Amino acid sequence: MPKVGTFIHRTKKTGLSVAYNNSFSTSKSVVLSLNDTDKRAGYGSPGKVGGFFVGKLQLVRMRGAISGGTNNITIKATWDSTGREQILSPTVVLISADQLDVDGSGSHSITLLVDASVANDTDDFYLFVKTDTGTFTVSECECTWIE
Repeated sequence: MPKVGTFIHRTKKTGLSVAYNNSFSTSKSVVLSLNDTDKRAGYGSPGKVGGFFVGKLQLVRMRGAISGGTNNITIKATWDSTGREQILSPTVVLISADQLDVDGSGSHSITLLVDASVANDTDDFYLFVKTDTGTFTVSECECTWIE
């Protein structure tokens, strides 16, 4: 029987250490393979990792540490590592402290809500970030999308 309805997927990377400062750089990005989904948090992707991607982007979340007085970041997303095939235009997002700081890390997070139906010949999704001042070191990143 074929699948019927809406299927929510999550792609997540942890254990990162990408330090962003006050300018975009092609040498600093987080790359998510959108078809590499976390099956514990939804359904497996219909596509192969590295293959074509068709879906509706819903949320981008980053978590990490701030230093030097960082208050917000500007985030943009592209299909390519050079930043030319833009999917999400540069958007300023406020950084907020983790509510309960359960793990004692002093981490901060950003969440960007997206509503974009997209298709591409690859599932690579590059996230570029710059800060208003100081540094934001990303340790975790996730993107949710609907099939």
